[in-house]
Amino acid sequence: MQFAKSDFSEEEDDSNSNNPYADPNYPDLEFVDYSDPEYTADSGNYDDLYDNMDEDSTEAEIEAMREERRVKNDIFQFNTYYANTYQNGATFAGEWTVYKINWSPNNSDEVPTLSQFKHTFPVTTRLEADEQGRWVHIEDYHVNATTDNNSALDWDDYYKPYWPTTMIPFDFRGQQGNMVCGDAWTVCQALNAAQESVIEGPFVEYRAEVGLSYGSLMRYRLKLDYSAKTDQADQQQLLQLKYLTVCREVIVEREMHWPRRHPNYEIQDALFGAPGAEGGLYDPPPIADGTENNYILLDLPGHATTLIPVVLDPSLTSPKMSWVTSLDWTPGKMRYQVDRKVNSGKELLGLRSLELSEVQAADAEEYRPRDGGQDMRQ
Repeated sequence: MQFAKSDFSEEEDDSNSNNPYADPNYPDLEFVDYSDPEYTADSGNYDDLYDNMDEDSTEAEIEAMREERRVKNDIFQFNTYYANTYQNGATFAGEWTVYKINWSPNNSDEVPTLSQFKHTFPVTTRLEADEQGRWVHIEDYHVNATTDNNSALDWDDYYKPYWPTTMIPFDFRGQQGNMVCGDAWTVCQALNAAQESVIEGPFVEYRAEVGLSYGSLMRYRLKLDYSAKTDQADQQQLLQLKYLTVCREVIVEREMHWPRRHPNYEIQDALFGAPGAEGGLYDPPPIADGTENNYILLDLPGHATTLIPVVLDPSLTSPKMSWVTSLDWTPGKMRYQVDRKVNSGKELLGLRSLELSEVQAADAEEYRPRDGGQDMRQ
């Protein structure tokens, strides 16, 4: 009887371990019995796997993953700026229109007036890499390129860089204020009282550029040059617009053509045609309450309209507040609007968002947003 019982038990064990789904062609495949209470690897119970991980190490690993994504985005922005905005190092021939902002010496609350220098400035622009692979901006003023004479403006006093001396991928972090978004881009630079490039205020100089490309043919960009009022306390330094520059540029291919004299009439019209975007800004951005008088709206030759802050007040701070610069341009069949939104307070250089709207020019009125001005969803 004992022998018979032992023989029966062995047969029962063999039967229980037999895989009813076994494929004779793959005899080495493991059979997993999920009904076995001892099996936990895929049952959703991971406590044993993470018993040795404390909260600090988990947060550190998560932050490391976030930083890896940020670095990848930095590199993408860095390369896109060269490939798209500067067409892989191409040269652009531009005519710069410079406006001087005239402030009342007795009342800074008055709306300033703008005076335009009579002639445009012929300038070529390109982007090159130095020996360390950093981007270097090169802008050359061609004094004798045209018969125009701007003796009223001291070029050496007027011209200043709007970007770091050399640009690396890290410069495209949000707090640095530089970004590329499709056919739009923005770069900037700010200096403290010691003339050092910094990302937190107070600032004594603040320069920002925002631009739009129309394919590889031409570009339309704005340069905003602010300087601080010296009679204010450091932390309350008002930054007043000193110069507004409108740069109209075409890519240099086989021959050098300045935009106004370009043989392609459509390019001439896109850059110097009727002033103003049709119907005003396509999508007026929201403006912080109480800052309406800090802005001016300008219609510019070349089917363009811009909204710019003429005064940046760092004493106005709010987590939800932003200063915005908008440029609406219709160079042909397409209409573009870019909104550059930056933080308030001492983080004025930091970019909150760079938003680009694109629409067929013929359909712009039909699809014009009518929400009273809202931020794009991020």
